[in-house]
Amino acid sequence: MLFVLLMVLCCHCNCNTETVIFMNMQVHITQGDHVGRGVIISWVTPLERHPNVVTYWEDGKQDEKHKIHSITTFYRYYNYSSGYIHHATIKKVNEEYTPFKPYMHRYHVPYRASQSTSPLWYSIKRASAYIIVLSSYSAYGKYTPQYKWLKQELSKVNRAETPLLNYSRSLSVV
Repeated sequence: MLFVLLMVLCCHCNCNTETVIFMNMQVHITQGDHVGRGVIISWVTPLERHPNVVTYWEDGKQDEKHKIHSITTFYRYYNYSSGYIHHATIKKVNEEYTPFKPYMHRYHVPYRASQSTSPLWYSIKRASAYIIVLSSYSAYGKYTPQYKWLKQELSKVNRAETPLLNYSRSLSVV
């Protein structure tokens, strides 16, 4: 069974003004034990201790939902306050294990269409945008294949046709 997680972290109610404040939260999910049967979910709420509950269930078993409360901490350093830091640990996760596929075999990108020699760097045109994707995990010094490709690719950009030039650097693990 694949493990499915639902976190209701998108908003909280400010009872004084009776308005709903939407927050953009970063949620971190990490392995919770040595053998991979546990999961730690961490997030920060800047103003209040809530929400502090994680609701989860196994794939196909939405009627059997489980809840776990987080451990909440915070710290201050001079004038800085961290907000409320939440950690919820789910133990004994029933998860199917599938063979690991390296990044280059999981996600297919049109790198050959832009004459790139690697799927880690490529370009595409989308409407009025010319999008260039580079790789942080490949060498990008002056005489590397990625640098040589980028230099050639930039000369192809026609700002009259694609006035928006978007650059993105891939941070995925190869």
